[in-house]
Amino acid sequence: MNSDNSTFSLYFYTSIFENAKFERRGHLTFRIILVLSGTLEMQIGDRPYEIPAGSGVFIPLLEAHSFRSPKPNSFRLIEFSQEYLDTLFPYAKGKSVTNHLFKCSEAAERVVSEYAGTPGFCDDNAQILAVLAPLAYEIKNQCTFTPTLSDSSMLFKILDYVAEHYNENINLTSVGAALGLHPSSVSRILSKNTGNTFQHYLWYIRCTYAAKQITRSNMTFAEIAFASGFGSIRSFNRAFHYIYAMTPQEYRRSFE
Repeated sequence: MNSDNSTFSLYFYTSIFENAKFERRGHLTFRIILVLSGTLEMQIGDRPYEIPAGSGVFIPLLEAHSFRSPKPNSFRLIEFSQEYLDTLFPYAKGKSVTNHLFKCSEAAERVVSEYAGTPGFCDDNAQILAVLAPLAYEIKNQCTFTPTLSDSSMLFKILDYVAEHYNENINLTSVGAALGLHPSSVSRILSKNTGNTFQHYLWYIRCTYAAKQITRSNMTFAEIAFASGFGSIRSFNRAFHYIYAMTPQEYRRSFE
């Protein structure tokens, strides 16, 4: 794992959680949850799931979901950016998921366990493909996909633009001007499809980049804040706590 100043693209992260509980929220990454022990309860969109050990769920970009752990469990979280869709998940492009649940074969579990490596960010593309490829096969054959909403193409244009310009002084007006949309249209498309505001998604991308630098570089928190697009340490700390439910300092200590 090497330090760099790369942007949000080609993002891959994995971690293991025990008895976790997360509030309902959508994310700017695709997610795969693999339950390792016990049973995990989730709400994905409007569908409830009880996921036993040996099974998992595929959650597309932006789909709101939450976790509950009324019983002991552990699970692996895998997050990756949409750049990997063309190579491994072409069947999911422009689609929503109506059945998220799949059973993970023992062979796939062994490969993922071997190549997922140490929890954290990874930029070794061969290692990332080794983790995702067997899961992509299971997901293709067991999950169900349907076409997305009609304005989804514009939604992805908005998200792509924000992902490319997150460290600049952007807002609804500047994004709308760049894409030929009224600011209220940008806001409506985001709210309708994600249930969140433009500001919260901008925070999410900026904080995702910041989290990567916190764990992989020797940059100070001030340097990270400004490199991520925040105008002050105070705004950085507020946004980071909203996204990760901890301060940047606590986040760094959790990886020590």
